[in-house]
Amino acid sequence: MKGPRHLITIVVVVLLLGTQVGFVLASEEAASEPLVSMIFIQDDLRDAITELVLQTGVNIIMDESVHGLVTLDLVDVPLDRALRLMTMAGGYQVHKVEDFYFIGSSDPESLSYTSFATTATYELQYITAQDVIDLVPDIYRPYIKTSMFSSLVTVTAPPATLDQVLEMLQSIDRPVPQILIQALVTEISRSELEEWGSNLLSYNRETDVQTTSTSQLSWLDHIIYENTVFSFGFFGKVLSSIRALEAENKAEIKANPRVVVSSGQTVDLFSGETHFLVLSGAAASGHLEEINVGISLNVTPRIVNNDLLQLDITPEVSHMAGQLMNRNAEGLAVRRSSVTTSVLAENQQTLLLAGMTLQQASDHKSQVPILGRLPIIRWFFSEKSQSEEERELLIFVTAEILE
Repeated sequence: MKGPRHLITIVVVVLLLGTQVGFVLASEEAASEPLVSMIFIQDDLRDAITELVLQTGVNIIMDESVHGLVTLDLVDVPLDRALRLMTMAGGYQVHKVEDFYFIGSSDPESLSYTSFATTATYELQYITAQDVIDLVPDIYRPYIKTSMFSSLVTVTAPPATLDQVLEMLQSIDRPVPQILIQALVTEISRSELEEWGSNLLSYNRETDVQTTSTSQLSWLDHIIYENTVFSFGFFGKVLSSIRALEAENKAEIKANPRVVVSSGQTVDLFSGETHFLVLSGAAASGHLEEINVGISLNVTPRIVNNDLLQLDITPEVSHMAGQLMNRNAEGLAVRRSSVTTSVLAENQQTLLLAGMTLQQASDHKSQVPILGRLPIIRWFFSEKSQSEEERELLIFVTAEILE
């Protein structure tokens, strides 16, 4: 039993001795750094560094770009720190090579730049080389090389600057947030809209008070259905109500798309017809012109904050107004109505854009069987009528930030 105990004792002693030796070596290394005590008042930088060489006995090499004035009061400051303080204003790089120091310019055009600069590569995951050029500050651009045909970025810079550039690339190389855009474009008869409810969207302070604490509600939660120009609501409830009216031929859903788009990108939606017009004349003989007639909607969502979005919405309604004829060419008259707005909305809120009215005319003919077809007397047994109906165009837009 005594053997193992002696063995353990010896191991502990050896470990303790190793720890003490490491501590002594670290202390000696720290003590080997010479301390500087000197005062400089508007002295030439090269002359001041030469004074440090004479005081410490450590060789310090400078390239030809090192110049300037220095004002410092150094008291027992390590040499490395003293050199960095003296050269900070000029942006010079201080490097320790074995038992001497080298001070050079951080300009890549400098002859001594390659003596201390290091190179690293970074592979882009989510952004392009053009994004790097646009986002990187000007002070870092001389150190970065990119290619439009590669996702690799080459960085050549002093060690400290290299770490800063790589950290910055990691911070900007992030996936672009994705946003789900859901839109509902519908036409509702004006008479049915008024019958459906004179308060299509209105402000009601009592909304959901029984189920939700008033302190947890914002003013947006009290917006309910009303005939206003721009309001908020719930997309699902509105969609079900519109579909119920569509089943009764009192409304018509023109479009109900769901599109995923990156933040800052534009979604173009169109529902209608495309007409082709043949242009004649000496200037445009046989030229085919394309004309879109219907309902178009452009939505550009941008994430402002975690749950706040800015939506740029541009709806346009166009319909045929007739045919134009002149001596040289024939054409179509197209009537267009458009509006552009920008609004802030919370995540998953539904926006309603209303107030755009469409007119629809129809002819109706009724007659008595057989008698309504006889010459001359048919006018007494048939009737023609024309009716015009106004339809309200409602556009609902919901933007949801995807995880």
